[in-house]
Amino acid sequence: MKRLLSVSLSVLLVIALFAACSKSKNDNPSPELPKGKTMKLTITATGLTSGDYLKTTVSGGTINGTEPTLYKVNGVAQTNQKGFEIDQSKLISGPVTIETVVPVAITSISMGGFSAAGHSFSVKIEPVIDGKAQTAINQAYTTTVFSKSYDFQ
Repeated sequence: MKRLLSVSLSVLLVIALFAACSKSKNDNPSPELPKGKTMKLTITATGLTSGDYLKTTVSGGTINGTEPTLYKVNGVAQTNQKGFEIDQSKLISGPVTIETVVPVAITSISMGGFSAAGHSFSVKIEPVIDGKAQTAINQAYTTTVFSKSYDFQ
């Protein structure tokens, strides 16, 4: 009787061991990564003078983070840069167009400044994401220091 019980327990133990070590079926495969988006952002400054102060920085990233060049500014590639500054003199001379050269996950534009000349000036950002125009952003700057970041996804 002891021998029968011992053999039965041994068989159950082996069955349990194989059942516990079997490969589980994965009914939920890992989800696909989201796709990046193409972007075109046009920045226009109205009333900005060389006596004013406006600092504009642009940065972004892709889903996998491996692309060295993400943007071109007024048609010129920003080689090996994931972030850059737009010189105030470029905005004074006319609109600045930022375009992605590869689909990106996010683009952030940080702007800060004030009117040193005692007047106001304004900045307009016109985003087009995946070929669709988005709501334009208009920001007025006065003698009071103002800064804000805008994220486009």
